[in-house]
Amino acid sequence: MIVLNKFDFAKESDAWVIPVSDRVVRQENGLSVRASGGPSIEIEGPGVHTRNGDAIHLVFKDLGSGSGYVRFGFDGGFEYAYVECNLACREAALFTSEWNRAQPVVRVALPPAVQDENEVTLVKTEGAGNRIKLADLAIYWNGECVIRSVDHDIIPQLGVRISVEDADVELRRFAHEGPTALMKEYLKTGAWQMLNSRDVKDNVRSICKGIRSAAELGIELLVAPEYCIFGFFRTKPTLDQMEPMQEAEAIIRACLRETANSPYLIVGRSNWDQVRPGSSEPVFNSCRLYDPEGNTVRDNLKFRTCERYYYHGHMLNEFDIYGVPVSLHVCHDRRYPDLRTLPVMFGSRLIIHPVNGGLVTGARVAVQAVAKDETATTHAFYLRAATDGGSYVIGPKKFDNLLAISSECKLTDSPGELAGAPAEELVVATIRTHDAFGYWPVRAYRASEAIAEAYEQLYRTMGGRNI
Repeated sequence: MIVLNKFDFAKESDAWVIPVSDRVVRQENGLSVRASGGPSIEIEGPGVHTRNGDAIHLVFKDLGSGSGYVRFGFDGGFEYAYVECNLACREAALFTSEWNRAQPVVRVALPPAVQDENEVTLVKTEGAGNRIKLADLAIYWNGECVIRSVDHDIIPQLGVRISVEDADVELRRFAHEGPTALMKEYLKTGAWQMLNSRDVKDNVRSICKGIRSAAELGIELLVAPEYCIFGFFRTKPTLDQMEPMQEAEAIIRACLRETANSPYLIVGRSNWDQVRPGSSEPVFNSCRLYDPEGNTVRDNLKFRTCERYYYHGHMLNEFDIYGVPVSLHVCHDRRYPDLRTLPVMFGSRLIIHPVNGGLVTGARVAVQAVAKDETATTHAFYLRAATDGGSYVIGPKKFDNLLAISSECKLTDSPGELAGAPAEELVVATIRTHDAFGYWPVRAYRASEAIAEAYEQLYRTMGGRNI
């Protein structure tokens, strides 16, 4: 086991949410939580990204109340498994979110407490099951195993929660261990918003400007809109210009190669690499992924085109950026819900959506409301890079999940103000990848073995790579 995360409660952390209350006070030794005689106090760790095989440890001190409860365990996506330590009766009880299991699952007497501080440890390992893996739980009190319970129907990836009720305690330290490292914790992303234009030279200049701006800010993944090299006007002449496309791409590749600290780059373009027999016409609307040296990593094809002259890609687009699993769908593909839920079900935690769908319209508050709902069915991050307005980055949380949005859609003092005129702009957000758990697609998958099998078959048929 390796240490994945340590948290001293006397300090702050992006992974934890500490309530603002005069009953919760940071001190030199930790976090003083005084819940005696009042409602319970919840200390959430929604960004502590645990998996099957991980262990979590909490060290706390009873401040002399001699009563009440300290609850500690795995929590997220309406599922949980926690131990309740009864400080008065010296008992420990295991509670889970399983509706078909009597609660508590088990209750045992605790060994004598240590005078200064006590440590509670929960270990969740993979249990029995075919596609749907159950979880086995072990609970330790000051290093001694007091509870073992097997075959719990709990999703593998969960956050952490601490609850203190009718007790006064000092939370001192938390540790998270696992058999393997987690994915990269932070990824700095950018959506390069452009204006839809027929001028290829101007478009290429804009893309290169975006590359240089991103490099200066340390952005690791930059996304330009759909079909942004030629502009998108659905007219056949722009689809036949293979030589201008090659010249444009050469400039973009050189800019990546020659710019220090270049990001990974996604650019919307025609794809001449796959053609109809006997024809030089492009057949795919593609968003090409380049590495920082300007090399092609992969072509991400529009799954279901809504324009003439194009073929359908009919395959999922999945790849990794510095170890972070990413999926991509193009503009109109948003109408097909499987294109966002299936990749998340099998591991993607960032969804990329390049768009060239026309001028953003409507009230700014309405545009933001639609944006905030983009992750309601996934619990993943969502990045939209658009021409003509409406670029944004959304987080997985239910509330306060708008991480960044282009200027024409930002709220003003006038609640009903319409979206403004869009402009070329870099929309930047550093995402904390450990905050995304994919709760909703994962729970759908785990409904039954038959349903899980059907989802796997669909995912494989659509070219899914993460099985």
